[in-house]
Amino acid sequence: MNTGSRKYLYVLISSQVVICVVASILLSCLISNMATYMVGLLEEDALIITERKMRERVDNMIGYIEHERETILSVVQTQGEFISRMATHTASQGREALYEWVRFLDTMANGQALQIILYDPYNHEKIEFLNVDGKIQEVKSYISLVDWYTYAASCPYHIITPYNNINLFVLASQESINEIAKNFIYRLIHATAYGSDGYIWVNEVLDYQGGDDYAIRVIHPNQIEKEGMHLSTHTQDSEGNYPYRDELEGIMAEGEIFHTYYFQNADGSSTKKASYATIYEPFNWIVATGESLSSVFFDTHTQTTDLHSYSKGMIKTVLISIISLLILVFTVDIVVILLSYMRRNHQLNEFIENETKRDPLTGTFNRKSGEELLNTLFHQFKTTGGQSPLIMMLDLDNFKKTNDTYGHDVGDEVLRRTTQEILSRIRSADKLFRWGGEEFILLFNGADKDYDSTLATKILTCVNRLQFKTDKGTFRTSVSIGSALFRLTDNGWQEGLKRADIALYHSKGKGRNCYTNYDNDIELNPSLESVFIKQRESDPDVSYLYSHQEQED
Repeated sequence: MNTGSRKYLYVLISSQVVICVVASILLSCLISNMATYMVGLLEEDALIITERKMRERVDNMIGYIEHERETILSVVQTQGEFISRMATHTASQGREALYEWVRFLDTMANGQALQIILYDPYNHEKIEFLNVDGKIQEVKSYISLVDWYTYAASCPYHIITPYNNINLFVLASQESINEIAKNFIYRLIHATAYGSDGYIWVNEVLDYQGGDDYAIRVIHPNQIEKEGMHLSTHTQDSEGNYPYRDELEGIMAEGEIFHTYYFQNADGSSTKKASYATIYEPFNWIVATGESLSSVFFDTHTQTTDLHSYSKGMIKTVLISIISLLILVFTVDIVVILLSYMRRNHQLNEFIENETKRDPLTGTFNRKSGEELLNTLFHQFKTTGGQSPLIMMLDLDNFKKTNDTYGHDVGDEVLRRTTQEILSRIRSADKLFRWGGEEFILLFNGADKDYDSTLATKILTCVNRLQFKTDKGTFRTSVSIGSALFRLTDNGWQEGLKRADIALYHSKGKGRNCYTNYDNDIELNPSLESVFIKQRESDPDVSYLYSHQEQED
């Protein structure tokens, strides 16, 4: 090290020592005030972090509510169509058959949301079937045709089918769907805890103007005995504040509020509490969460005690204590913020990834997720040399003609109902992907030898039975199916998919609405492959499929 460098190092060290000495003297004089100031900063930071955490907690719960309502509606749509079909098939058996379907509904998940009703448009007679302790009651009433159809149309789901010369309605009102969703959320909130004393509670607003009985306490896991009691904006806490009034005014003004108040515990004592609340308008629910400030400021109070303890012996260890404390505070702050950000970012990425894996129209998995799974299964197959998954390709027959004749809205309905029929007949381990347009991929892993043939027959039958009613008439649809397996000689999953595609062309060439297994039907007669590849040029369905595949390859 040369002389200039040594001088620079000595100056740097000396300057640091001087700075530390001066800083020690100044900080020693100011440490008492600094302790108070640091407490303020720590408490403010703790409140910011707590507000962010509480908002995230409440937003997640509202997300659960929305998801549950959508799930219930989706389930009752499938159940309603099934019940309607089966009820009309047994119409000749009389009312007893309807009784059985009413009882059956109560055994199904979310089935209580559905109602089975007969309506005679000529006599304006409405008969609702109710299951009361296993006994079916027929509740008759009279309602005009216009009023009845207006009511039915207001329901999120309803289906009308002929039944012995009158109309059978299977419907689910928004109120019944909401009631099931509320019961689910009630159980979820009671079963969920957040830390030592954190929880979510719900108040239902009856009057947004406030006053006595402005709301009712719907869910409160910490004070179950008070659920169902009415609330008043005139209620004061132990310090004379009006927490319910402040909460309602904040929500009316901003849609949310983060505030503090004094909460009376079960033993009569009061605890200062921080709370975040927002409104869920479909239910008129104020969804809120909170924690006691003693819990929020636990780390802050610990650090405060340390600061005052250090102030008594500031001359001895002031510099080390202050530097250590600053490092600790900043480290804790940075770690907490980073962890909170990383967790929120991870949840957001998981949500986005899950949403991007689904086809928005049919609810099936999309092509991107299908390619990822095919790639994974192919590498597993090549690595282990085990059983190949079965690749089954399905294509709706004459779908372009359907769109041209009846319109794209009807085409979308055909896609939705067809995929629901297919999903209801496959195993939970099987995966259905929308590959493009009206083309779908089914992947079966670990299926029995004859599973594909049996399932293909079921799919062909159930899809062919579907009827679609439009202004231009009623029509049916069908699918063509082809399947294949991976081979150890394949260089990629695309080769197995190509064979399934050729098998699909074979089904198209045989007249559609049929199933072809490449290994059983085409492999034994290789000349068929070239025949159907040539045919793609003349068949609109086949040529479209093949050109689409080539472009994507």
